[in-house]
Amino acid sequence: MILLMEMKEMGKFDKYVVKGIKWQKSLPYHVSKIGPPFNKWPILMDGSEKRVSGARIWAYYMFFNDANPGLAKMQLKWADRHRHPDIDETYLVLGQRDSFKVEITLDEEVFHLTPPSAAFIPSGFTHSIKPIEFGEGATGGLVATVTNGEYLCIPPNEFDMKETRENEAFIVRHETPILMSKEKVERATMHVFYDFNETNDPVIDERQKEMITNRHVHPEGMNEVILVIGQGSSVTLELTLENEQFQLTPPSAVYIPGGIEHELQYSFKKGKVGGILSICDKGDYLKI
Repeated sequence: MILLMEMKEMGKFDKYVVKGIKWQKSLPYHVSKIGPPFNKWPILMDGSEKRVSGARIWAYYMFFNDANPGLAKMQLKWADRHRHPDIDETYLVLGQRDSFKVEITLDEEVFHLTPPSAAFIPSGFTHSIKPIEFGEGATGGLVATVTNGEYLCIPPNEFDMKETRENEAFIVRHETPILMSKEKVERATMHVFYDFNETNDPVIDERQKEMITNRHVHPEGMNEVILVIGQGSSVTLELTLENEQFQLTPPSAVYIPGGIEHELQYSFKKGKVGGILSICDKGDYLKI
């Protein structure tokens, strides 16, 4: 009885906060060549009842370093050629500058990206992604996110070489703190803010506490996800949703529907690699 009385009462916004990874048995067109847990797929946010029911943003999160030797040996294959129906996807390549390199195809064009970079994949575009290099002793990761709470795929198109697209326009290379927005990619349907602490960051002592935003509200129909990623104690997010407070460390996430007043700040831990991603399902960051 005493234990029951001491249990925390569920708040109004607890349903929007998730801690830890949901390992999914399969993803369409995704292939892993190594054993557990990397023969499953790590989902940080989706619209299922096991994450945040009804969420309109889906996020896959793969983080790796020397503790994951299978990845360092180049035995991982991510996604074969596929398309998404009526939803856009953004690949976010994150971490230390030399931590890894990915090869992304858009139609028949090939792009090589290193952190911090991003690729916007419009609905209906055939694409694929795979790692091609890993830096020794470096730490990084990939976030793939779509503008829907569910990850839907359809078979690839055979590209018609008579059709020309300027796919370089969908690539953002080495730009922070805004990795993706309409200003950077005209067709973008996501706005991504990114702050990542590298172990050798020379200004870490000056950034132990940094306010991202004061209290604000996004308009109805504009949703935001905050992802807390990296090594376990690398970053701490202190979040307020209206009058409820939360403290999150990697890996964790919070879904913030439009209309909810919120405020957040974060702190880095010296000697650890990790960071914060703010993903909005509009190409502009709007506040009211």
